[in-house]
Amino acid sequence: MAYVTLSELKQHLRVEVDEDDVYLTTLVNVAEEAIGNELGKPLSYYALNERAIPAPLRHAVMLLAGDLYNNRESVAFATPHEVPHTLDYLLAPFRKYDANCTTDVNEEAAP
Repeated sequence: MAYVTLSELKQHLRVEVDEDDVYLTTLVNVAEEAIGNELGKPLSYYALNERAIPAPLRHAVMLLAGDLYNNRESVAFATPHEVPHTLDYLLAPFRKYDANCTTDVNEEAAP
């Protein structure tokens, strides 16, 4: 289900032509599924109603779709720099962690 519309993504990307509409729609679907996979639950789990998810997740979808649109290949010839506090920052509050998961830090602290 698309929680971000084509017109919203086009406005976010400042795309004014219609030639890439099918491609952009595909990218919204890909971004929504990828974010759901990253969070461990589908975006419908976070839905406020049948058409809306929290604003940080909507923006994360637009950021990821925009990144996929602007970087269509897996190789970049320029030196990219990650913009701090973007996708990870938006997704962090929604991540579900396994309560039974242990880390080296926890194991070392145990008596």
